[in-house]
Amino acid sequence: MATYNLNNPFIAKLKSRKKITTEESKKDTIHLVVDISGSDMTFECGDSLGIIAANRKEDVEHVLDVMKFSGDEMVKVPKLEQEVTFRKALTNYLYFNAGPTKGFLKKIYERATDDADKRHLSFWIEEASKEALNDYLYKHHFSDLVEMYPSAKFSAQETVDFFKRMMPRLYSIASSPSRFPNEIHLVIATVKYHLKGRQRVGVASTYSVERAPINEPVIPVFIASSHFRLPKDSDKDIIMFGPGTGVAPFRAFLQERETTEAKGRNWLFFGEQHENFDFLYREDILDWKKSGVLSRLDLAWSRDSKKKEYVQHKLWEKRDEFWSWFENGANIYICGDKARMAADVEKTIVNIAIEKGAVDNDPAAVKSWLREHKKNKRYQLDVY
Repeated sequence: MATYNLNNPFIAKLKSRKKITTEESKKDTIHLVVDISGSDMTFECGDSLGIIAANRKEDVEHVLDVMKFSGDEMVKVPKLEQEVTFRKALTNYLYFNAGPTKGFLKKIYERATDDADKRHLSFWIEEASKEALNDYLYKHHFSDLVEMYPSAKFSAQETVDFFKRMMPRLYSIASSPSRFPNEIHLVIATVKYHLKGRQRVGVASTYSVERAPINEPVIPVFIASSHFRLPKDSDKDIIMFGPGTGVAPFRAFLQERETTEAKGRNWLFFGEQHENFDFLYREDILDWKKSGVLSRLDLAWSRDSKKKEYVQHKLWEKRDEFWSWFENGANIYICGDKARMAADVEKTIVNIAIEKGAVDNDPAAVKSWLREHKKNKRYQLDVY
């Protein structure tokens, strides 16, 4: 049996894709079904699918145009045995749709021959505050700087050496292997925005939901194993926090718990902007609530009223019942945005624990309490 990984991906087919936000939504969120038949790949609930995407043709051509290359130049890409054309390197192996580094700015300064370019670059490197420089780099991509300072010349190989290697995008699997052994379901929010007068896109999201053809073996994929696991004892209760596309692994969890007739109770906290536009997997979730697979369901819609309501607010409202579940052995799972949602939910959980007298209101004590529950798998995070 072949072992598929980053360096040896399985070439899968995209079986179907369906938009699961409405036309009125500000978000473009897609449900995808990836066909892995014939691969002998296996996965567990909580695992992710790695997708090795390709850059858009128009983005590749833009880089070649501003750098005055034909694209036929032969270059060496790290970890590839044979040389490839510069166009192929840009298409398949290099990540250039991202903010540059200060080091890259210095390289341009060193190569620039125009006095005005030199002065402008010198300001950002030597005089600008750290905050201003970071903002400047955030608002530009690598190709923007190459275009802005045309007197700085680089060879195709030097350019390859500057850019980071294209890394796979890992998406939490939204389906259970016991229910769909030869399919992998994903939920992907399409990333698109405008910067410096040009549309920019998330490479992997637009590749998966727009550019990859249906029913053709073209998508390089592999399974990324995870620590994010259902309890081995199916009688244990679980509490899940998965707003937005963070609901993905919990759809898999609930399919698995339903299929295996697990006895443990299931509680889901889900949130998005608008109930009528952004309720991902509405039919599945409401059916699970109706059938009893979901013992509890709490929903938060942040833009449906003047006061923004998020899952952590719902948690605080239900803190007595939450604590009862937790004291009786429930496992906690959080999936989604690390910096905001997960941090806010964790802060709320800690405040509940403090209120209930389970931990002292002391940073060291809180850190130790969280570490203990992470170690015993009662508090698991899948955040990004």
